Amino acid sequence: MPLDVVSLAQRCAVVPERTDSPERAAELMWRDGAAVLTGIGTDEVSAGKIAALVLGDGLLGAGRPIEVTDGGGMDKRRYADAARKMMPLHTDGFAYGAAAPDVFFLVCATPSPGDGHSFLVDQAALLDSLAESPDGAELAMFIREHVVDQSEPGAVHSALGPVALALPSGVRAIRRSLDVRPVDDEPNPAYVSRMLTLWQGLLDTVGALAERFVVGEGEALAIDNTRLAHGRDGYTRPGRSLWRCWAWTDRAGSVPDGELWSDTRMLFGAV
Repeated sequence: MPLDVVSLAQRCAVVPERTDSPERAAELMWRDGAAVLTGIGTDEVSAGKIAALVLGDGLLGAGRPIEVTDGGGMDKRRYADAARKMMPLHTDGFAYGAAAPDVFFLVCATPSPGDGHSFLVDQAALLDSLAESPDGAELAMFIREHVVDQSEPGAVHSALGPVALALPSGVRAIRRSLDVRPVDDEPNPAYVSRMLTLWQGLLDTVGALAERFVVGEGEALAIDNTRLAHGRDGYTRPGRSLWRCWAWTDRAGSVPDGELWSDTRMLFGAV
């Protein structure tokens, strides 16, 4: 029997709970995968404090906040009209491999009223659902075990390993790169490409069906980056902006060397 993607979307989509308590936001994020913290400022200084405010003693490192517009800070635009297109489900910092941030925050400075809504999918729950189904068990095993290449094109760091990468802490960091491909010495690239296409297509379908929610001005969306993938619908307000803040806690694989930024620019040697 084919997989029921509507049921998968209902089971795996996450609509985060709101709170005005940083401590409660951390509890909700680790429990549900995400939370929205209200009453946060909209400037860079407020964004720079969010990781320590929420994560407390568990914080090992925080990247300098980066303003996110239609192109994603210093990230390259995939399309000229990137703002008006839906941004597919993805995780942040995947090109770092085991050293990717395990938590990140999006602080809304200027929303786009009526559009640009967010959506989240619990990839761990999705993998568990696949593993329980005769039609999905092979794909779940592939995602958990098969080594693929998720290196960002042009990056100086390679990101080789299973999509669901086992970290020293015992956590699996389920990364979603839009550039995933077979490794160069893959003996069966046709099979790997097919399985990756199935996984990417499933994520895109579940993401399209996932319930949407709004992050308002002065609110911060906190996400467990090892577990949830995030996306947003297209938006129309030219001045829409958020602050992106990457964070590394004691649950992360490791903390990258050097100055920490919340952007892939450091992967390209641009800092």
